[in-house]
Amino acid sequence: MCKWLTNLFKKKLMGAIPPALVLPHPEEPGNPQATAAAVNIIAVRQAWYDGWRVSLNGRGLFNPVTLNLVENLAIVYNGALVKVPAATYAELLRIDIDPKWANPGVLAHESQHIFYSWLTEDQRLKFAAEYFGMAETGDAMLSLVVRHMAGRDPSWVSDIREIYADIYRYLGDKMPESLKPFFPNMI
Repeated sequence: MCKWLTNLFKKKLMGAIPPALVLPHPEEPGNPQATAAAVNIIAVRQAWYDGWRVSLNGRGLFNPVTLNLVENLAIVYNGALVKVPAATYAELLRIDIDPKWANPGVLAHESQHIFYSWLTEDQRLKFAAEYFGMAETGDAMLSLVVRHMAGRDPSWVSDIREIYADIYRYLGDKMPESLKPFFPNMI
């Protein structure tokens, strides 16, 4: 399956981006001087709400999520301790963010791991089918997201949870119309 996906993305998506197309929500740089004491995480959350035009219902659903600033955040990945910008624990309704990466885009991405966990299995399967169907047609906006994902971590282009989170993070309400029903309360 992974080899098929890799070949699909190389053939269909990686070359399908018109030169003038840009991400509606480009990646924000980290702030190497940021500390937990200096970052106002509530202001970061509000900037995400405003910048991505999160619905009032979506804000209400997300408000109970605990946001923790954790300096030098690291997780165990493949048996090794790896520094990461953020980590989401959907079942605990908790997101840990390294203060250096506390920005609206990272929060937009991480929030979608929680919202994805709330989708039914049927919704997840339908999202995957719709996404991969669009990927085969070479949709330009999705191509742009996939190219960006592949540049960061090639393994993400076959992880449907990361695909889901990045589609929302980089496209927000500019995502293809057929994907919007899978992002209830966000758009």
